[in-house]
Amino acid sequence: MGKRGRGRGRGRSGHVDGATRQKRDRDSNIPGERKNYELAVTNNADFIAYYKDQNILSDEEFVLFLDSLKTPLPTSFRFTGSRLNTLELKDNMVKAYFPDLLNVKIAGDDGSELPLQLPDAITWYPNNAAWQWQTSKRELKKNAALARFHQFLHAETEMGNISRQEAVSMIPPLLLDVQSHHAVLDMCAAPGSKTAQLIEAVQTSEAVIPSIRSSESKCSSILTVNIGGFVIANDSDYNRSHMLVRQTKRLQSPCILVTNHEAQHFPTLYKFPRGHPQRGAVQFDRILCDVPCSGDGAFILSMQCLKMKLLIGTLRKNRGIWKTWHRNHANALHRLQVMILSRAVELLKVGGRVVYSTCSFNPVENEAVVLHVLRKSGGALRIVDVSHNLPELKRAPGVEAWKISSKSSVMYDRWEDVPVADREDEKKLRESMFGTVEDSRNVRIFPHMQNTGGFFVAVIEKVANYGPIDVFLTGENDEIVEDLETKEEDVSGEKRKREDTLSDTVSDDFTKKSKVEEEALSQQNPEELTEGKELKTLANPNLKMAWKGREKPFFFAENDSEIDGFSDMYGLDKSFPRDQFVVRTDALKHQTVYFVSAGVKMVLETQNSYRLT
Repeated sequence: MGKRGRGRGRGRSGHVDGATRQKRDRDSNIPGERKNYELAVTNNADFIAYYKDQNILSDEEFVLFLDSLKTPLPTSFRFTGSRLNTLELKDNMVKAYFPDLLNVKIAGDDGSELPLQLPDAITWYPNNAAWQWQTSKRELKKNAALARFHQFLHAETEMGNISRQEAVSMIPPLLLDVQSHHAVLDMCAAPGSKTAQLIEAVQTSEAVIPSIRSSESKCSSILTVNIGGFVIANDSDYNRSHMLVRQTKRLQSPCILVTNHEAQHFPTLYKFPRGHPQRGAVQFDRILCDVPCSGDGAFILSMQCLKMKLLIGTLRKNRGIWKTWHRNHANALHRLQVMILSRAVELLKVGGRVVYSTCSFNPVENEAVVLHVLRKSGGALRIVDVSHNLPELKRAPGVEAWKISSKSSVMYDRWEDVPVADREDEKKLRESMFGTVEDSRNVRIFPHMQNTGGFFVAVIEKVANYGPIDVFLTGENDEIVEDLETKEEDVSGEKRKREDTLSDTVSDDFTKKSKVEEEALSQQNPEELTEGKELKTLANPNLKMAWKGREKPFFFAENDSEIDGFSDMYGLDKSFPRDQFVVRTDALKHQTVYFVSAGVKMVLETQNSYRLT
């Protein structure tokens, strides 16, 4: 799902296509060069008028708000919270690299040389693990005096010790309050910076397995393997899902599973076959719902918007957005946002928590979405007061009343005042957009408060059964599971049809591995495939047929001589879990063996795990 696309002029994948590059070249004074900030437009009368009408800030603060939008964002990064060497790495950065930065000069806006400001710890982030500084990414790359520090950041990022991430986007995972035993779903995960935070939270203890650290062990690494928690990182775009794989791979976690689904149609996973006396379905303790939004900036153009592949950013990161911003962009996304949040609360356990967030200032994408879903729940959901969390974070409460703009820029306070011609059209107005909130517990982050981007966050708790999954689990309706599966199969079928029309852009690593192992299979006799080993396939007997897409099914290898081989190589003793190794084919030998946590294994063994494609 798209809300971010944090690079200037780029999509969420960071890719700049030919048309975008050509337009940039045409608009620049020098071909191939970007415009300077001084030449960029940083004003939009309609933007100012719209948000003044919404009364999101006092008149005094609104001036500060506008001024902050015209300045570039600082560079920010954070240290991986689950690594035992975090404190040591931070200390090394300050002692080994900061002294070299003290005498560095950078160019000011007027061409003069200014002293470089050292990075500062972000005060509201736990354990001073996040840092930011005023130097831009462009300066960091081109200034030779910063080359050593830039190399440090790059190397530690590749090793998974550091993540480059906008400061304000770190907030939703923190407010989600993930624990090591939690089942977590990130519904709109790409590019994966928030997903990395969720993985770190699940692995925060980085528990040591005594058998790995025994005196006879050849392996000194620390693994977290017995925890029940896991993270499913989902994205609707196939290519961005592979980008998620690359991002999360840096953390070397056995607790992550990446999926490719439209968030509003994320499938229900059943633990037992239909008709089984026991009932079971996968529900989540925590769900991050960082939905596609207008971002008050970086909307790609209409055709891509219709496909919901958005280049979302902030006005501070993409100056061209001042020209393209329009008040009706948000209206077009409202329905999708409601659908995604509605699906999230269905998948949530009672007592679980959803964090709904956007990088938009617009109430129609924020308060209106949350209010509508809460109304539908009939009291099954409540907003959690998080004012005591992150005490150093400066924030504002959500707005309690708002106006909705029609396509002709007429503002309405109530649905009853909207003409029939403007109703129930996807690009027009909906009743769900209207309402008022009393004692708002939603959170708004404005750029002028602590020099960040803008964000909206709502923390929602499920306090009672709500939705078809809960009805199924409580046994109130035996037919609900059949209805659910039929609807989800229809959605899955349509999705596969759309994907089959696209060129196969699967990552080279997966493609090459599949081809090598297929060749190995073709050279073996059928009798040889099962001789001398035990293989446990996933639960569904029709799995191979169901998985006949781009990737082969997974198999759990048990008591295989292959496991004995690499167990000896890496010093794993007999107490190490041996039923959590996953391979891609049922060949005798494999180039790649994956290890998954107990939680991920449970998901892969659900009856309809083939849906996770």
